[in-house]
Amino acid sequence: MCFASMDVTHRLKSNADAKRKHKGYTLWGHAILQQKESSQRERYAASGTITLDNKVVEASGVLGEFGTEDEAELAGLRWARAWVDSFN
Repeated sequence: MCFASMDVTHRLKSNADAKRKHKGYTLWGHAILQQKESSQRERYAASGTITLDNKVVEASGVLGEFGTEDEAELAGLRWARAWVDSFN
């Protein structure tokens, strides 16, 4: 699943990023609101980003959809932590 092929409204909320430090890297979990219509139940796409010294090292793409912002952010953080751990 990718953003370009999805027929939905994408809105990144300004506070929808969770940030953690791990083994010198900064890990980010992102929650992106996915809704076709405002009457639909909210769903959040998850993604993760890894940075080192303010430079992007790796980004995940969409990891899945979740029912809450927190679940999506956590999925992104878990992906990022697993990626770092697989190389360190």
